[in-house]
Amino acid sequence: MRAAIHCTWGDTTLFLSLSKAAAIRRILTLLPITALAAAACAPQTHGWGGVAAGSTNTLYLVGGNQKIMAMNPTARARGDTFPADGEWAYPPENDRHAGTSFAAPVVANGTVYSSIYELGGTTGQPGAVIALDAANGQQRWRFQLPSASSDVIGPPVVVSNTVYLSSSDYTVYALDANTGAVRWQFRTGNKVWAGVTVDEAGIAYIASLDHRLYAVDAATGAEKWRFETGGAIAQTPAYKDGKLYFGSADGNLYSIDVRARAGNAAFPSNGEWALASSSWFWATPLIANATAYVTEVDGGVRAVDASTGKEKWATAIGTRDAGVSATPVLAGAVLAIPAQDGKIYALDPATGAEKWRYATDPTGPIYSTLSTDGTVLYAYSMNQRILSIEVATGRALWTCRTEQPCKG
Repeated sequence: MRAAIHCTWGDTTLFLSLSKAAAIRRILTLLPITALAAAACAPQTHGWGGVAAGSTNTLYLVGGNQKIMAMNPTARARGDTFPADGEWAYPPENDRHAGTSFAAPVVANGTVYSSIYELGGTTGQPGAVIALDAANGQQRWRFQLPSASSDVIGPPVVVSNTVYLSSSDYTVYALDANTGAVRWQFRTGNKVWAGVTVDEAGIAYIASLDHRLYAVDAATGAEKWRFETGGAIAQTPAYKDGKLYFGSADGNLYSIDVRARAGNAAFPSNGEWALASSSWFWATPLIANATAYVTEVDGGVRAVDASTGKEKWATAIGTRDAGVSATPVLAGAVLAIPAQDGKIYALDPATGAEKWRYATDPTGPIYSTLSTDGTVLYAYSMNQRILSIEVATGRALWTCRTEQPCKG
């Protein structure tokens, strides 16, 4: 028997279909996950930031100090005083802030793009995306939402010369990557927390809390088709070989075929499937090795056949009241997943068996997806530390606090 739970923040309602026995437990699980929902109901929010590994031995992050930062891993390993060796912080003044963020920066074509929940970290300021020179942190341009009551949750997505920015004003904006000028905008029926996915055919996929996934022309924003689920879609869809993979608050993970959807075929068609869960799929699935690796908010981790949805293995990490909101990462021979219990878990991607775990000290929940260069994992935890973890062993190579000055 299943019960319907409606979680409402502002004018946003998430519909969750849960078993009665698990309903209260699951909603308690969702509360730490929807620290993000505090973005819609609390007077202040701190975000959970994230870190991205660049291609030039540089890490880019937005931390609890509300600054966008470039860090040199070599300098951090030595414990050098920040800034050193090409490092920078934006804004450079100690008493100014870029703002809170719920996403790691994106680096493309020598530019760092960072989505900001509220400019300057000030309640009542609009969300924005800021573009900085990756070499020195100087601002190239800034686009802020037209309404002060609107904010940005999802990451900026950069494809070719366009930045796609989702927002709580129900709208996705396509911006010129060089200038920030608006090329087009597409309005959905509710807030858009997810990032945009663009395929090789030039179709952009937009997931909305209005329960729908939209396909639009990436060049013009013209709608092609839409697919409706039974609950809000808060995650960025994953795309692979003509298939989209995403979870909904109706408790299902969907695999849909873009050709079948364009032809308005009945669901499921052409190998489509839906995988049910008694919890909720929050994070974007990882599609690799013909497998969809998915995490659930109560700590469940599953590997399913990407073609059929048949489960290969299942396990659990974290705790029921400190689950998972991050996408798994493949690094070397491990599937690495951070959890809100302040630990990073390394699993065997073939079996789900645990290889090692790393615990933050002091304990700091990790909400954002890890970044990796293949041999090292980088994480940002809510204890305001950036972590460098050796993939093979789970050993900490160095940790660094993100307040000024950064200390090893």
